[in-house]
Amino acid sequence: NHGTDNFNYFLNLNRQRDVGIGFGDSRRDVFEGNTTTSRQVESDYQSTEINNTIRGGAEYFWNYFNKLGVDVILEQEDETSRSRSLNTRRRTAPQDELLRQRQITDNEDQEGYTYEPTIYYQRKFPEEGKKLKASAKYSMEVQDDGTTTEKESRISGNNRQLYQNRQQEEENRQLGVFRVDFTDPFLEDGKLETGVRGQYRKFDNNYRY
Repeated sequence: NHGTDNFNYFLNLNRQRDVGIGFGDSRRDVFEGNTTTSRQVESDYQSTEINNTIRGGAEYFWNYFNKLGVDVILEQEDETSRSRSLNTRRRTAPQDELLRQRQITDNEDQEGYTYEPTIYYQRKFPEEGKKLKASAKYSMEVQDDGTTTEKESRISGNNRQLYQNRQQEEENRQLGVFRVDFTDPFLEDGKLETGVRGQYRKFDNNYRY
């Protein structure tokens, strides 16, 4: 941040990286007469999320009562996650035999960015509490999310079945807001608040499976 008599400049950079890991293992045995069956579930998970944000702007004061400013935010994010679950059911007594085994693997990749510029004007008045604010903001957000799921099954006799599905979703959101707010405490026990607001919204979604 740097300020002078008539100008103020600011710039902020932020980077965030989050890593998550997890795993689990469980087993359940069922005893029924001379027969024993077991069910074992193994799972693991890992994710990485990276977020980069840049925010900058400037303000101009041509006197004590008036201020004009611009603010721009640019954010980029990237996230990947992998998860696996293995479910095994087998007869362990009187003889060892695989009854069913199923493995599910999920791979997800998501990336996107957000762009948001804002321009604003503020006007003060000699009367305390009287002020005028005007702003115009545009925001665009783009997201691309892809997921691949694989399911592999084995049944008694080692017959294998493989199933895979993929889905891709793209989102594009645009939002524009213009507003003017005026406040005037012209009454001793009250004040006047008025304004106008306009909003533009557009959402595009593209989904493939």
